[in-house]
Amino acid sequence: MGSPANTGSIYVIATTPEGTARALAEADQRAARESRVVLLVPVPVRSGPESASLLDEYTAVARRVGVDAAAYACVCHHPKDMLPLFAAGEATIVVGGSRGGGTFPNDEEQLANTLAACGHQVVFAEITAASARAEGPGHARPGEPRPRPST
Repeated sequence: MGSPANTGSIYVIATTPEGTARALAEADQRAARESRVVLLVPVPVRSGPESASLLDEYTAVARRVGVDAAAYACVCHHPKDMLPLFAAGEATIVVGGSRGGGTFPNDEEQLANTLAACGHQVVFAEITAASARAEGPGHARPGEPRPRPST
């Protein structure tokens, strides 16, 4: 499987299901007719066999949001490590998540800041209360256990 060229692509880095849904919706709005949305799902190096389902899970998120995205699972230490594999150069990268609201940025904001510091064009797609309700529960990041609904 080859990697997509950056021409005409908008990259979404999977974070949480809700953050990824918000980022996919933002990327879809920004995509021109000739652009395509590429969903990059970071798979932590330390992940075991459960990591195989991550790509399926985030592809399902894209379908639920109604975005036709080419999805790729990438084994890496940090999500920023995937970008050279995809020649993301000048392409837009969308990271979704909620704002930390405190003195320090949360993981999603930190990822967006790190990518911007590396010279990438980054859009942070903030989860609003309305978008969080629309997407339902599921706050874990790729490679982490999913929260179970309370019974």
